[in-house]
Amino acid sequence: MTIAQQFSKKPNIIAFGSQNGGAGKTTTSFNFAVMQSLRGRKCIVIDLDKQHSVAELVDARDKERAAEIAELEAKIEATLHKGLVKKYENRIQAILDMPQIEVKSFELDEDIPMFLRGFQHYDDIIIDLPNGELDNGYARIARLADVFVFMFKDSRINYNTKHHCQALIQGLQKVAARDGFTLDTVFKTHVLINKMPSQKAIDNKRVDITRKLGSEYLEFAPLLKEQVSERQPVRNASDRGLSVCELDNQFSRVATNEFFNLLQEIEALAEAKKSQNITQ
Repeated sequence: MTIAQQFSKKPNIIAFGSQNGGAGKTTTSFNFAVMQSLRGRKCIVIDLDKQHSVAELVDARDKERAAEIAELEAKIEATLHKGLVKKYENRIQAILDMPQIEVKSFELDEDIPMFLRGFQHYDDIIIDLPNGELDNGYARIARLADVFVFMFKDSRINYNTKHHCQALIQGLQKVAARDGFTLDTVFKTHVLINKMPSQKAIDNKRVDITRKLGSEYLEFAPLLKEQVSERQPVRNASDRGLSVCELDNQFSRVATNEFFNLLQEIEALAEAKKSQNITQ
């Protein structure tokens, strides 16, 4: 039984990679983890980025929650108004009910595949890979993914790196192939364009992306149906260690829907991949 087949039993393993920084790997990984936790799924983020940005986001989240609870407790101590006390207590409970995001930080030279074998009780394993690295450690992790999402930021500089990105992915595939993984079933890459102009209709965005990347490249690494736009609520949420879905206001709902639709598409790909592995 291969490593990939061992993991087909339960967790969805989703890896996010990119050639350059700023593509949104960390933000996407973090938002996915929170959304899945809110849906009642047991989720962990494996943070392999050298800056350990997901771990920093989770740390900011914990500090934000602790500070707000301390402030509310001080308000409770300072008032005799029963209505206000109840309001503050309800808010504290809501904060305590927010999902705890599990994150593990590693370096690529650690034996992460061996470590991950202990995580089959999770529903989702989300992997935030380092930017643009080609080595055996990177390939060993990427090959475990049910879905490997390669992210581009919507900018000329990033589109101009497409040949480097293709060489990177092909190099990773060769490493996986040497270890007995077949490219067509185990190491399929999908492209996600992040931080698109929000005023563009999705169909116009797809036409624009196809023109910039070229049909030959997109045959090699298909474009995901869903894309994510550049939106201020996403940045506002990240600054507070929150997912955009936790803001729950009229300005955040469009961004929340984009992330949720993307999550559903990637989930469907992961489930299809696991079913394919089981039949082999």
